[in-house]
Amino acid sequence: PLAVPSGPFVVAENGRPIAHQVDASGAKPEIWIRTSIPAGESRTYTLRPGNPAAASSLVRVRRETGSVILDNGAVALRLPDGSDPAAAPVLGVKPAGAGEWLGRGVWRTALKPVKLEVSVPGDGRLFGKVRLFYRFEGGNPDTGAWARIDVRLDPDQAFATIEESHAMGRRDAWEFDCAAGWKPTRSLYKTHGS
Repeated sequence: PLAVPSGPFVVAENGRPIAHQVDASGAKPEIWIRTSIPAGESRTYTLRPGNPAAASSLVRVRRETGSVILDNGAVALRLPDGSDPAAAPVLGVKPAGAGEWLGRGVWRTALKPVKLEVSVPGDGRLFGKVRLFYRFEGGNPDTGAWARIDVRLDPDQAFATIEESHAMGRRDAWEFDCAAGWKPTRSLYKTHGS
């Protein structure tokens, strides 16, 4: 494995600079690229000092009042910005073409949330990623009660990947109600048989 350089660097594929993204949210920073390698072919990747290749973002990551938005054009996710420690990890979703945010997240726990730290380790160049770290009153005397939730949105996908780690009770959880705010105006049906 290659070490992530400390300063600006270029990732080259067969000598040609390509877009890359660094995710430093884990124990060791990871360098991500997007490529397609046909069967029977190979590619050589190198890192060198320099300014990264210019690239437009494949996922838009933006801040709005009270939230961080991840949007890849197929779906958008509204996540908390840290101003409300009781906010659920996912506040709403907006499929492409939808006018309003749909759904509602809520914590199902007796533990009192006291702090929410929000970071954005995925800037959108190749994927959008938000890390949410919740602290709650009580819990384990050594570690306290906490939840770490990573929400990742890749380009051209109508779904998000959510990874979670918790130090909470068995019944402590959060949930997302997809139907909250949904106001259907018609129904479609097909009769079967005669």
